[in-house]
Amino acid sequence: MDDLVTLYRAEQGLLKEYETRYPNLVRPIHNVTPTELLPYIGITVPLPTLSRGYLNLYPQDFIVEERDARGILHTVEPAGNATPPRPEETSTLYGDLIKVGLSTLEAVSALARSLRVSEKQIGYAGIKDKGAITSQSISIRRADPDAIAKLSVPGLVLKNMTWGKGTHEKGKLFGNRFTIVVRADAEVAADALTRHLATIRDGFYNFYYFQRFGTPRLQSHILGKHILQKNYDETIRVLLCENGAQNVPLIRELRARACREFGNWRTMAEIFRHLPYTFRQELEVLRFLAADPRNFFGALLSIRAQGRFWVYSYASYLANLHLSTLIQNGKPLPPVIPLLLHPDYQTVPTYHDALASDDIGDVSGAATKIFGYDPIHSKNSIPTTVRAVIHAVRSLGKIIVLDFELPPAAYATTLLAHLFDITRGIPVPKWVDQTKIDSKEILGTGSVAAVEKILGTFMFTKADPVSEPETNG
Repeated sequence: MDDLVTLYRAEQGLLKEYETRYPNLVRPIHNVTPTELLPYIGITVPLPTLSRGYLNLYPQDFIVEERDARGILHTVEPAGNATPPRPEETSTLYGDLIKVGLSTLEAVSALARSLRVSEKQIGYAGIKDKGAITSQSISIRRADPDAIAKLSVPGLVLKNMTWGKGTHEKGKLFGNRFTIVVRADAEVAADALTRHLATIRDGFYNFYYFQRFGTPRLQSHILGKHILQKNYDETIRVLLCENGAQNVPLIRELRARACREFGNWRTMAEIFRHLPYTFRQELEVLRFLAADPRNFFGALLSIRAQGRFWVYSYASYLANLHLSTLIQNGKPLPPVIPLLLHPDYQTVPTYHDALASDDIGDVSGAATKIFGYDPIHSKNSIPTTVRAVIHAVRSLGKIIVLDFELPPAAYATTLLAHLFDITRGIPVPKWVDQTKIDSKEILGTGSVAAVEKILGTFMFTKADPVSEPETNG
């Protein structure tokens, strides 16, 4: 399987040709505002904002640095990438993973292939954003020092490597520090921004935002619903054939052409291979079905990590619905609400009604089939509001730079949605100031210059490409 960065670059070259020759095929039919899409992901209360704001014009506009369970910040500045000798009594390599253009799951998969280890041998505490520069601590059990020394994976680099024991556990982190550039549609005065931030100083509503639902299609929670219904053939049909919120004509046309051949798996794959990055999940499923044509559950297991993510997305959709209902009731919010995969999920009226409406009975049994274990656990809950630690805010006219920290299981984009009517992807609005800046240097917290020298080849800007890559997590 080609690495994702290579697939993405090749696909972008093709799309640029389309932009020149057939521009209407690669430009969205219409722009749906984030506010209009919020009910689709379960958010049914308005979020007051200052202005429109554009995110992720450059990967450098969205920087995520993990603060581990010990409180140590893992920065994106590359340094110390030599592999130390392995002591005889240890077998786990710890290091900082700096990446761009890859989700944590994709980076782990690429590392496992390159190092010839199982993905289960690679530990990490949290999943970091795809369209960003991110740094986080990872562990690799039974790592081969020679393979580590020769490691070369597009879009990532390891630094600060040490040997030790044990492994990283999911969720065991203090939080994340974000340095984010928002490009507004009008100048935002510093005092106006400060006043608006004051309205959420005691916390902002902890909704799950769009990236949890697989942008730009926003179909992940629908797929998760079908998995919990044990309706695996419908899960595959939706994955292959439904566009959701995706409104780029070329992608819609290819999906329609492929699905007129539904059941002819090899023919469908030939059509989807026209855009091998956008349709990478579909192609993986079709490879399985070509060999085992009626085994829809087996096809889902071929992308098991995605199947788990889709179940989590459905749980996130129900959590958004429940939190919206609590806010609309006007009563004090409970500090924490259980998620669908919490032992007490049946005590939540919103979940009870939605599960009955969706004809979902055995949540634990259905989830266990796709997870490979019973994921019902008391840790599966979220706070209803989240407090951010704001380190710095800088207004540069239409460009705003924010530096803040959030605890685990809180989204930076959710906080930003309380400040701006957020949009991202293509086409880039004409009002976006495309000036490239070094946000960390402006704030005096470091610089992205060093990581640009190492990973700059893989930093793709929305100012030039014509298509927003699809994400599933």
